[in-house]
Amino acid sequence: MRILIPALVAAVLMAVVWQLNLPKDFGAHPWWSMQVVLYGAPIGILAASLAALLPVKPLIRFAIFALATAAAFWVAKNGQHGFAVSYAEDAAAGQRWFLGWHATMITLAATLTTLIQSLFRR
Repeated sequence: MRILIPALVAAVLMAVVWQLNLPKDFGAHPWWSMQVVLYGAPIGILAASLAALLPVKPLIRFAIFALATAAAFWVAKNGQHGFAVSYAEDAAAGQRWFLGWHATMITLAATLTTLIQSLFRR
């Protein structure tokens, strides 16, 4: 039960992200902006739930996932910029943009789950 409730709360929060289409507002392509949340949320929630079983303090797990979210967002924005300035010719930049957004949603879901886990432990 200790793992299930934070996972459900994080799933609801990621559903809000999906419903508001926040990735599009932050620079994801409108064609696949909602898809990245649908694929990333379950993977991130599962990763954080499994990481909770490790003997690592919640603050350290939160810091790792938060830094990973920032790094993934940077990769996505870097790919978006590279793709745009190449007039859609740089396929590698397009892949960084696309996969960076998937990684951003995975790590965002993991960060939210870890945060909620630490709040429920108090």
